[in-house]
Amino acid sequence: MAGPPLEFETEMFLSLFGCDGLLVAAEGMGIDRILLQFMRVYSEQGSLVLLLNTTTPEQEYFTERLRVDGVTHLPRTVTSDVQSTERYNVYTEGGVLFVTSRILVVDFLTDRIPAHLISGILVYRAHKIIESCQEAFILRLFRQKNKTGFIKAFTDKATAFASGFCQVERVMRSLFVKKLYLWPRFQASVNSALDRHKPEVVELHVSLTPTMRAIQSSILDIMSACLKELKRYNPTLEAEDLSLENTLGNAFEKVRLYTDRDVEFLEYQVNLILFKTGHILLLTKLNFASSRCIQTIRHYLDPLWHQLGAKTKALVQDLKVLRVLLLYLTQYDCVTFLNLLESLRSSQKMFGSNSGWLFLDSSTSMFVNARNRVYRIPERKKKLKAGTEPENQKPSSVSEVKRELVLEKSPKWAALTEVLQEIERENKSSQHEPGHVLICASDDRTCAQLQQYIRHGSDLLLNKLYARTIAKRDTASAAAFDLDSHKKGKAWPKKGTKGNESVQTKKSTKSKKRQSLTLTQMVGKEEADKSAVMGSSGDEDELMEEQEGEEEQLKLDLSSDAYYGVLKEPLTVIHPLKGCTDPHSLTRVLHEVEPSFVVLYDAEISFVRQLEIYKACRPGKPLRVYFLIYGGSTEEQKYLTALSKEKKAFEHLIREKATMVIPEEREGREDTNLDLARNLQPANATTNTHKAGRLL
Repeated sequence: MAGPPLEFETEMFLSLFGCDGLLVAAEGMGIDRILLQFMRVYSEQGSLVLLLNTTTPEQEYFTERLRVDGVTHLPRTVTSDVQSTERYNVYTEGGVLFVTSRILVVDFLTDRIPAHLISGILVYRAHKIIESCQEAFILRLFRQKNKTGFIKAFTDKATAFASGFCQVERVMRSLFVKKLYLWPRFQASVNSALDRHKPEVVELHVSLTPTMRAIQSSILDIMSACLKELKRYNPTLEAEDLSLENTLGNAFEKVRLYTDRDVEFLEYQVNLILFKTGHILLLTKLNFASSRCIQTIRHYLDPLWHQLGAKTKALVQDLKVLRVLLLYLTQYDCVTFLNLLESLRSSQKMFGSNSGWLFLDSSTSMFVNARNRVYRIPERKKKLKAGTEPENQKPSSVSEVKRELVLEKSPKWAALTEVLQEIERENKSSQHEPGHVLICASDDRTCAQLQQYIRHGSDLLLNKLYARTIAKRDTASAAAFDLDSHKKGKAWPKKGTKGNESVQTKKSTKSKKRQSLTLTQMVGKEEADKSAVMGSSGDEDELMEEQEGEEEQLKLDLSSDAYYGVLKEPLTVIHPLKGCTDPHSLTRVLHEVEPSFVVLYDAEISFVRQLEIYKACRPGKPLRVYFLIYGGSTEEQKYLTALSKEKKAFEHLIREKATMVIPEEREGREDTNLDLARNLQPANATTNTHKAGRLL
């Protein structure tokens, strides 16, 4: 299903197979493919290999892949469902075993597991070995009782080693490995293998509308004001480097507390020094767009969180709210964004607990521009409000006080329509079978909106969202909306009627083309919207429920149930990039649908590289990737910052590897490793306090 391994993947496998170590690959470079090769090798009765740090969906995915590859001795899962008396028999049967950490700790301590028979341990997500003490304890117990078994660790989070005191060395010490294998995207063999069969990439830099750009500028100005307030209320955070003109990408360093007592006090002192000098406070406007920045602000203040006042805590919370606003601005439609803004202002709790940014001029400008994207007030009504006409003059009809709906369309929607039309023309002119299309968006909510947009068009979608959110709070606005809808013929179709029959848009030719491509929604598809936060109304779910009765036209035989919609001609699948319960759901769909066209509605590094590997494994099949991104926006900056962070993280690891001093006894195969030394004195033995802790 995934194709043969590439040259650099074979090199990665052989290097780690020959000598134990920690393999750090770039995100999306197929670390799961390397792990699967090891599982194929050890899936036999003659070896017993334990696999740590995997989730249940990942275990199911690995088992399914091995079954497809023809492996007979498939991995088994040892959980609490397996009785303690039966676990010994499971261990002696050999093969690869998924065992929970708690069970392994108990079995190692009680000698229920035959440690001398274990061939080795594979550690997935090795960067978490310090945070999760159970896995580190398991490796220590294993190395104490087995001096010959291997330990091989895998991770694709290079940024996890970029901060902290000797982070990678501490991880390798907990793993009992001496070798560090680094495989960034810019590695020579990786570049040559992927550049040999490049996919055709079409970058579409979509421009923000003037109102969207004004709103973005207002939000960033508010963030700047909050940051200045944060400095004013906390003099220890004062720093000359804390300015808006700094180089982009210099975010807060993420500092973790060490578990080693000897280092904990030292790191706390370093924290205080960093607070006073401000060397890690290198922020710019667009850095606030990333969620990691907000998380690191909180983590940065954690050592002194109990000493901070309510104002400082409110500022940190406001930065998180403002980041959500930036996300909604570029991710969703104008109605959803305004609904979120209005909910922030109408919520008494949020209104009373905010740090004061709602009263800034930039906040007023943001609200005005957000409303102008949805509706505008006629000049006559403005004069009535200003008192230029007599007070006793009252409007005689609803139409005189109604709001004129603007309902600004998302610029990406128009770009998506052009892309689909181009794909349609390409398929018609092609002599081969029509190429399948995969549309990838950030989350479930975005996928649902795209589905409704392709089915009903932007006018009907926005009118329905407006009627169910903003118009409900204002009866006059609702009445005006109904009157305007009847006049223009934009009423939403009722249940039992075809939505495409009443679609009337300005671009009639485009709507006719889209009517022949009817979307179908899989029955029973009701995934929880994990991206919905305050202000979300769940309208997309309601819209899908209304059309459930007429969306049984086509069913696909896909192993994943996370996809949202299917166009009949050409076959098109809409799938979220994240938020799925199964982390390999998108990978399954990619290999089962085998698309010739991929539309990246939202950018994500790991999936972009996954597409590169997908094309390199299929050199003879065409693949065109459409990359939609807002030019000059926080969305673009967040993507570029993520690339820069990973590149700097690998450069940091390369320097660390060059200067790292590793003792010969690090692997613990001899008795000279002090980390494996145990005090032979019983735990309940009495201690002579007169010795004052000295060893006589």
